[in-house]
Order: sequence, then structure tokens, then C-alpha cells
Amino acid sequence: MQMMNMNVMEVKVKERTLVKPADQNGPPRPINFIPLSDLDLIYEEMRKRMSTCLYFYNKPNQEEVPTSNHFFDPSLLKKSLAKVLVPFYPIAGRLGHDHNRRLQINCNDDGVLFVVAETSSHIHDLGDFTSSSNLSKLSPPAPDYYSTEISSIPLLALQVCNR
Repeated sequence: MQMMNMNVMEVKVKERTLVKPADQNGPPRPINFIPLSDLDLIYEEMRKRMSTCLYFYNKPNQEEVPTSNHFFDPSLLKKSLAKVLVPFYPIAGRLGHDHNRRLQINCNDDGVLFVVAETSSHIHDLGDFTSSSNLSKLSPPAPDYYSTEISSIPLLALQVCNR
């Protein structure tokens, strides 16, 4: 097993933006509010946690893949995300409460958080990928669920980190 490189990885956030569904003027949404299931309500504390998935990709060789200069191009990714959010519009909404204080998703198209970051570090700086402060820098910062109104927290946050 490779030892973890103890160097501190620096990740610089270049841009934070909310990406909204591309078709804002399309047909009306079939659903404006989606009540959470009883199971979701039992585990309401889960809303105060963030699930993190990290994906690592090697940039293709320019000679092998001529379009590799667009590899993880943030503007292209944002446009694609906006298109994907059209049929998956609830993801662009926010949590809220109905008149009985039951949690629901407000399908208001407020958008998902898209963060563009950069680092000079290499993937081998992460060692064996055990949990570390370096690894956590590669995902968007988690909101403070205890002091922030839930209606202002995006349901999805993405971070693209390039070298």
C-alpha cells in the first residue's frame, strides 16, 4: 500500500455559479411541489449530510483524441448540465415545508451549484485515497445545515477541478 503524501493540496475556487434548467420558457412543469416520502421524513437528519462522489479522469492525449482540448471544459459542462436539468427539474429545486410543516421539494428552478476549481497537485498526491483533508477539498464545500435556511440550499452541488 502506498503511503499518503502528506503535502497539503491547494485547491483554488475560480467560480461558483447556479446552473438553472436550460428551457425556462418551455411548457409548464407537471409538478410544482413533491412531498418527501415517509421514509425521507423518518431520516430527516439525513438532509443535514452530504453524499460525496469523486470521479477521476485522465485527460486524453491530444494526438489520440483531437477534441481533448474540450476535456472537462467548464462552460461546456454547464451548458450540458442546464440541458439535463430540463427533464430532471426537481433537482434544480429546493427543500421547503408545506402548510403542515412537512418537507417537500419546491420545483422552483433555483438551480444547482456548479463550482470550478483548479489545483497544481497530481492524482498520486492523494496516495491510497483514504479520507483526508486533501480529498475533501476536491468536492464542493458542504453548507452549514444548522444555520442556513433549507430553502436556500441547492439539492445538488458539483465541482470540477482541473490541473
